[in-house]
Amino acid sequence: MFFMLSTLTAVVTGLLFLISLGAPELLLWLMGVSESESAAFVARRMAMVFLGLTLICWLNRDCRSADVHKAIAMGLLVMLLGLAALGLFELLRGYAGYGILLAVVTELLLGIAWGRVCLLAHRSRLGVF
Repeated sequence: MFFMLSTLTAVVTGLLFLISLGAPELLLWLMGVSESESAAFVARRMAMVFLGLTLICWLNRDCRSADVHKAIAMGLLVMLLGLAALGLFELLRGYAGYGILLAVVTELLLGIAWGRVCLLAHRSRLGVF
């Protein structure tokens, strides 16, 4: 499960890296956020965060250590569920459009999956799933 989820997460964050760096206005439009120089600046900076996540997930997908699985899963779980909560909060405040729900649903699904990996890693002493 870790390999498959790491690969999927690396693909998603890799795409977000490319879009955030090359066409930040596309993400802003999709989320219903007003386009501005400041928003594009932040989106391009977030591209580097997405690239880092891509590399973490891709390069560790073959790892067999339960401790590494747990650390990566816990970090991604907290990040994804936090992003989903913030997305809903900004939608309710009127700062994001309904397009943010695509991100929220994706974050929730990935967050739940990483939560399962975290539980499996916690239960496993061998680290092999």
